[in-house]
Amino acid sequence: AGRAEVAAWLAVTAARLGARRGAPDLLEVAERAAEETSTLATALPGQAPWGIYADAARAQVALARGDLAAAATAGAAAMQGLEDVLTEDVHLEALLSACRGILAGAPPEMAAPVTEWLRLTLSRIAQATLDDAVRVRWLRGPLGRELVELAGELEAQPEAAGDATADAGTEAEMPAQGDVAGLDELDRRIVHLLTEGQTNREMAEALSLSDADLAERLARVLARLGATSRAEATSLAFRGMTPTAGFVAATAGSTTAHAASADAAAAGTATAGTATAGAASAP
Repeated sequence: AGRAEVAAWLAVTAARLGARRGAPDLLEVAERAAEETSTLATALPGQAPWGIYADAARAQVALARGDLAAAATAGAAAMQGLEDVLTEDVHLEALLSACRGILAGAPPEMAAPVTEWLRLTLSRIAQATLDDAVRVRWLRGPLGRELVELAGELEAQPEAAGDATADAGTEAEMPAQGDVAGLDELDRRIVHLLTEGQTNREMAEALSLSDADLAERLARVLARLGATSRAEATSLAFRGMTPTAGFVAATAGSTTAHAASADAAAAGTATAGTATAGAASAP
């Protein structure tokens, strides 16, 4: 079990890092580690998740090599594995790599439930992280940004704005509780900034509002969404996201400018994983 876990983490870490850096040698390491993981996983009792990591690594490797069909197939196998293990663990690195493969190479009807899975994952993480500072740091980190990027962005719906000027003496109809699309443009921008993990001060500066005006506006947004906290509002926002047309850039191998800051740590993990895997397989 220990060897399978080490090989699984080596596979998915090398695959993700190799895809970001365009490093064929790392992709080959990931491929070999994924094969070893699959072999070891078949001998394990119960429903260990390591085979999922192997399939996710194959999806990332295939995507990096431009084989979209193979990426979608491997990604689908990983997602099926996540459903089968019936665990509350997110297995985020494997999930992200699997979803990249599916969203890049699968037809829309297959990609839609994957996008919904990503949104629900974001929603669960946001709502479970009660500390605002912790949630902000996580959303700004490499995994948080990648998850938001793949899940999509808040995009205006044609009917969302309403017709506030239809009758001069009539107030625009209030949106239903929890309806992100029913907010006006400024409120939608506030919600979007929440999903980016911005603090009140940063949101006020981005929107050219005073701290007091932002706080008052944010309180109204929470009330309209039926949310009792920033965490719950962020969760509702993630559930209301629609896929972004800019997703293709996310599948090209670079997550964001923040990925570079994670490369050094990931490279260390892959190197350590190679050494550990070799030691574990030694007689």
